[in-house]
Amino acid sequence: MRARIFTSFIFIGIFIGILIFAGCKNTDDPAQYILTVTLGEGVSGTPGPGSYTHTENDVVTYSYAAQAGYGNLACTLDGASIPASGSITVTGNHVLNVTVDIDLRGFWAGRFYAGWDSYFNVTFSGGTLSGTVQSHIDVVSGNGNGSFSISNDQIEFILQFPGARLGFTGTIDSVNHLSGEWQYLGTVGPSASLPKKLPSNGRWELNRD
Repeated sequence: MRARIFTSFIFIGIFIGILIFAGCKNTDDPAQYILTVTLGEGVSGTPGPGSYTHTENDVVTYSYAAQAGYGNLACTLDGASIPASGSITVTGNHVLNVTVDIDLRGFWAGRFYAGWDSYFNVTFSGGTLSGTVQSHIDVVSGNGNGSFSISNDQIEFILQFPGARLGFTGTIDSVNHLSGEWQYLGTVGPSASLPKKLPSNGRWELNRD
């Protein structure tokens, strides 16, 4: 009889221990979530790119800025726009994504190749992906004006000089260097401003001044 009572006490003790352990585990192990951070080229700030494990209701401070030569910074959390700096309260798995556009606005100088090379400068203004352009080419009389557009690291612009139009296509090699090809698009008005020996196409390159 005493053995049965003793055995019953053992089972009751084990059962109570299991309940206590389960209760402690639920209390001591709050939910864990992943914050995934992705940063585009030209973005500086913290936290850096990667996956971070956080406890539920953790507060994560963040701050980002565009590097030199970039602009139009866009910061999103789970696809929704948020400010470039602030804090995030972790309530689940989150994705923080920050991107920028290359910003070409400003003065550029380089060479215009047409069988010989000539000084060439361009000033981009307006938006980061499209805007206006003004230019001077030593071998062409007068100043050129037109518009530019950027798509997938490719740039296009057309310059209207007195009496002639030139089209430019090229690649954004870096935030400080552009290069590509130009094409003579024909005369506009009674006379062209291009030398008679100028070919119908050639190459060009520009560096951020």
